Amino acid sequence: MIDAPTTPPQAQHQRKGLAIAALVLGLVAILGCLVPVLNIGSIVIGVVGLALGVTALLLARRATHGGRGMAIAGTVLSTLAIIGAVIVNLVLGAAINAADDAITDAENGYSDISPEEEDAAEEATLPLGEATEVGEYTVAVTAVNPDADDVIAAENEFNEAPTGQYVLVDVDVTYNGDEEGDPWIDLTAGYQGTDSRDYDESSCTAVTPAEASDQPTLRNGGSASYSVCFDLPADAIEGGRVSMEETLSLTSEPSYWSAQ
Repeated sequence: MIDAPTTPPQAQHQRKGLAIAALVLGLVAILGCLVPVLNIGSIVIGVVGLALGVTALLLARRATHGGRGMAIAGTVLSTLAIIGAVIVNLVLGAAINAADDAITDAENGYSDISPEEEDAAEEATLPLGEATEVGEYTVAVTAVNPDADDVIAAENEFNEAPTGQYVLVDVDVTYNGDEEGDPWIDLTAGYQGTDSRDYDESSCTAVTPAEASDQPTLRNGGSASYSVCFDLPADAIEGGRVSMEETLSLTSEPSYWSAQ
């Protein structure tokens, strides 16, 4: 009886070459797919690995080549690497856009308000003079001067004219904490305009009467009164709201007062 010829080991290895290459490229691609920017190379490698893997699978099905398991593994790894790299870059792009929007808002001194935020603020709005707890402080917005251009001009000869219109907000605070409090650091004021924008204190760079930074450091029970300035579009002032919130808190919600 004559034995059937067998395929030499070297030939078997050569016939698995595509599958091995697909597996190696899939491993390389998956290792780099989570590194932002650099994972663009993982996408390219993954595409090549995917093409080799699919080709190796087709040849394995025809029984002309071996390495079906490696071809499947290379195809799966390459596919996962491509998907992972695309997701990482999309998330990174969204984060960059959000950061760019935040920087732009900070430069402009305002951020846009959603309808849901406006509705929530309207429901929680307090009248002028009413006090509420904001972090470690009892806070009350006591008065709002919607046209403070003359007051600001008289306060310091170097104060520039507003881009829109100066608004001065008077605030009373009492510190309730156990250590020390500096309200100008611990609290942040805002003005929710009727143009669906939330303006922050950086909108005004003028020297004002009763600057918050001039107030002494407070201990438990200590009180201070100061003013906060905003430079606002004239048509966004009437009907707006003043907000106060903790500066460094990620969980607290702002408190609102009617500006009238």
